[in-house]
Amino acid sequence: MLPKAGAKKELLAMAVRNAKQNLLQKGADQQFFAESLFQQLKTHLNLPQIPQWLEVYDNSHLFGQAALGAYIVVNHDGFCKAAYRSFNFKEASGDDLKMMEEMLKRRLKRLDEGEYMPDLLLIDGGKTQAAITAKVLAELKLKIPFLAIAKGKERNHGKERFFVKNGQEIIIEDQSLRYFLQRIRDEAHRFAITKHRLKRQQKITQSELDQIPGLGPKRKQILLNHFGSLAQIKGLSINDLTKAPQISQHLAKTIYQYLHGSHQA
Repeated sequence: MLPKAGAKKELLAMAVRNAKQNLLQKGADQQFFAESLFQQLKTHLNLPQIPQWLEVYDNSHLFGQAALGAYIVVNHDGFCKAAYRSFNFKEASGDDLKMMEEMLKRRLKRLDEGEYMPDLLLIDGGKTQAAITAKVLAELKLKIPFLAIAKGKERNHGKERFFVKNGQEIIIEDQSLRYFLQRIRDEAHRFAITKHRLKRQQKITQSELDQIPGLGPKRKQILLNHFGSLAQIKGLSINDLTKAPQISQHLAKTIYQYLHGSHQA
């Protein structure tokens, strides 16, 4: 039975709106990813064949904190979101070049494990990122073509510069191809930023809840699963908190006091 009022009705309406938007976006993407654009990529980059599987790389951090790398996948059907991946950096942190190098190595080493071989790599960056990409490919003995896309001096659309192996700049004058490259580069940036914000939020959530005595990992997860987020938990009363499984009145009071700073009084 469909809800007629209240929060459930609004949730259903939101789900319907999202579904409609996804359908519209899928249709727009299918129109956008014309076969001719892949043919132009082959021509401009002198590729041996029309590329079928493109991977677009970007990374994100805030003054070196919560550093994260990501790549998206593009094929002739559009954005292949099931194949998107993100990386937490093991060694590099805050150094864009080292992050890109580590991400490429970790991704491309997986080709030995049966991962799909990309036809073309698109790298967010300029000459230095092109040099790092060439270095990684040489070390791994891979001959995958790539294109580095540098933002213009004003860091806006329309003034990008394009670099290939040996730092050679190539000119792409065709506006439809330039827009295509901008669009997929922007999608990689959007995905990296989204993952980065989520990582930062998780760190904030963990750091605040971890400070509460008596609240172990299991009950912390129960709280987040039951109420949805740290922001929601902060807005609850002590009695509200006890509605979550395994949260006693005493523990609820402790949680409330710590999250509102009153435990120091």
